[in-house]
Amino acid sequence: MGVNEVITNLNPLEYDIYFYLIQNKNMVISMKLKDLANQLHVSTAMITRVCQKLGFEGFGEYKAYLKLEEHEQVNTNTFQLEHIFNFFYSVDNEMFYQEIQEAVALIKEARDVIFYGIGLSGILAQYGHGLFNRKGIRSLYIEDFSMRLDFYEKAIAIILSVSGNTTEVLGRIQNLKSYGTKVILISENSHNKAAQMADLCINYHLPNVKDKYYANSVTQVPVLYILECLANSL
Repeated sequence: MGVNEVITNLNPLEYDIYFYLIQNKNMVISMKLKDLANQLHVSTAMITRVCQKLGFEGFGEYKAYLKLEEHEQVNTNTFQLEHIFNFFYSVDNEMFYQEIQEAVALIKEARDVIFYGIGLSGILAQYGHGLFNRKGIRSLYIEDFSMRLDFYEKAIAIILSVSGNTTEVLGRIQNLKSYGTKVILISENSHNKAAQMADLCINYHLPNVKDKYYANSVTQVPVLYILECLANSL
């Protein structure tokens, strides 16, 4: 049974207990069942019943789940932080500097800079647009990948895409290239389809998996750094 189904099967009092449990995890994790019951002015049996409806044997198993969840969260954050540090170590070299300079040379040849991105990449593309404009570099941010412009041949596109394999991104690059527009791709790796089509790919090589909602898990901190390096080098 999914969470939504569970919630709809709770009566008003049970829902209040459920809401308290999920909103006060840090406190509940160290409380005894009797103390929690006194806090909520309900019986211990009522709390146990709510935990059972959530799929646990009782309050004790629910607390064990919270502790495991807390431990996994700490491990996940530590794991991600290690990879962020590794990224910054990996770009502290001449090769990364040369990549930035290659991108800068392409950008300087263009009259306009067009930023593209979808989802979180779209938000960062918008950030890049604002950053470049603030530095005095004329740029546009386009979130509608179907939009047609009449000055592609005088512009350069900076496309942000984690996977570099989405239909929208590949179609956009193909369209841009048909106008003779140069394309810089900022992506998680350089082995995707978009990287093969782009004039230049700046990648950040970080582990990326999709969660149950098919969203990418890779951190976007490197993308911010790359965009700022480009803006500061122009």
